[in-house]
Amino acid sequence: MDNATAQQVSSDLQAVSRLCDDSLRTVAVHDGLGVANALLPLVGNFMGYSYTNILRPLWREFPDLEPSQMREAADTSPPILSAESRDALNHFLVKAREALVRVRNSVQSTGGGASFEFGGVAEVEQAVAAIEQFLYRPHRASPPNESSGGA
Repeated sequence: MDNATAQQVSSDLQAVSRLCDDSLRTVAVHDGLGVANALLPLVGNFMGYSYTNILRPLWREFPDLEPSQMREAADTSPPILSAESRDALNHFLVKAREALVRVRNSVQSTGGGASFEFGGVAEVEQAVAAIEQFLYRPHRASPPNESSGGA
């Protein structure tokens, strides 16, 4: 590949990556977070594969094409949540646990009369536990089904 072709490929992929990112934001605004969350891993795959499979090797061969912001050293320090974010998450966790205790108590007191779907209360408790994990280790967050148990 010559320099002119490499420059065009680099420019094209950077432009469509921006469009992909903008599209995700548009979906979130116009179609809701549920739809955006379904699209997010697909966008992540496109952006990640575009970089690792095409752009990074291309920039290695043509270093003058690599944008300066890509040459900056990555910040490897663990992310730290702001005090406001920690407070909001702690408040949520307290209220979520209270609500789940009431749910469990009401089910036990009625002999399990309420029927829940999918993973029931346990799955909701796992989601709360995953959020608590995120609070203490935001760089090591895991989806609720991979968390280490209930809160």
